[in-house]
Amino acid sequence: MFASNIFRTLCCVRPKLVSKAIFVLRFRRTLCSKGLMKAVIINKHGGPEELHLAEVQRPSPAKSEVLVEVQAASVNPVDLFIREGAFSRLPPLPIILGKEVAGIVAQVGGDVKNVKEGDRVTCCLPWDGGYSEYAVCDERFVIPLSSKLTFAQGSTLYVSYFVAYRALITKCKIKEGERLFIHGASGGVGISAIQIAKSGFVYNRISEKCSWAGSRFEGRG
Repeated sequence: MFASNIFRTLCCVRPKLVSKAIFVLRFRRTLCSKGLMKAVIINKHGGPEELHLAEVQRPSPAKSEVLVEVQAASVNPVDLFIREGAFSRLPPLPIILGKEVAGIVAQVGGDVKNVKEGDRVTCCLPWDGGYSEYAVCDERFVIPLSSKLTFAQGSTLYVSYFVAYRALITKCKIKEGERLFIHGASGGVGISAIQIAKSGFVYNRISEKCSWAGSRFEGRG
């Protein structure tokens, strides 16, 4: 059930184990009172022991928002820093952690144009809300998810791949034939940068060949 899957997974997470979105949380539907949902919340900052399963009010989307039935959520470093009280801009408590999720559109606001109910999507929440059965996200940060990808894969894409794409393509404007040095290649953004760089037009070098992920992805085409 919801508690046995997500709660046990979250309580095993340690910052040193998480580079980006290594751990993925899968949700199962549970029976709740009308208008309520299950979520994992924190009431105070601290270690994994501060994570608590709770029944909370299910959110409703505003005109420009999308309500997503969450199928999977990734564990972003921001989630860990907020939980520990180590983030520079801490949101008020209590809070439902979870920044990146993938799921199915359950409801859309009146002004939403680009997605509809039943669509598979991945989305990035402003600060929180992902470790729950339903999450609300602004339409601007909701992206259709290909049927070729699982929800678990989709929940890990948003931050790492868009950061890598913005750095390599938008800012650096890398060109075919250029040699690329990727520092921190074993992290989520680093792995994303490798895959983007090796997608057909850039040869790259990896700075962390001694790390498992760096060496494993070095030869990916």
